[in-house]
Amino acid sequence: LVNRQGEYNCFLNVIIQCLWHCDSFKDIISREYSSRWEDVTKGSTVVGALLHLFQQLKEGEQEERVAGQHRLVIDPTDLRMALDALGKNISIGEMNDPTEVLDRLYECLALPHLHISINAPGVPGVRGTRVPVVQHCFALRVSDSVHCSLCQKVTHQMPEHSEYFQT
Repeated sequence: LVNRQGEYNCFLNVIIQCLWHCDSFKDIISREYSSRWEDVTKGSTVVGALLHLFQQLKEGEQEERVAGQHRLVIDPTDLRMALDALGKNISIGEMNDPTEVLDRLYECLALPHLHISINAPGVPGVRGTRVPVVQHCFALRVSDSVHCSLCQKVTHQMPEHSEYFQT
């Protein structure tokens, strides 16, 4: 992935590479979204740009396997511009916080028209449920409560919710 001097794409390139190398995410994205490209990209230029990068990475890997050629150099500028257009503290030409960038990607991937069906092949879960791909691949479902070992009383119950960790 290209990182020209002054573009500060290093943080974005790392995120793209991590998502690309997460097989469950990559497989679901390609299986669920490739057949409905127009529907998927209509609500989010960020998702469209990410999918385009994934397609380029896939083509590069296929060329390398078939012809033994080196991978193509891929430019993440379209994704960077789409993130900048969101207007949420992510700007072209500035060093941005990687956690904020990943959060914006997660937000865009959580749009309702991008939810995946649990009925999809290879997707475990309750049949008939539609969930965001990010929740399916990366969320940790948590519920908290305090249990007294003496009286067995349960207090401070928190409803189940999703948490995402970026390290």
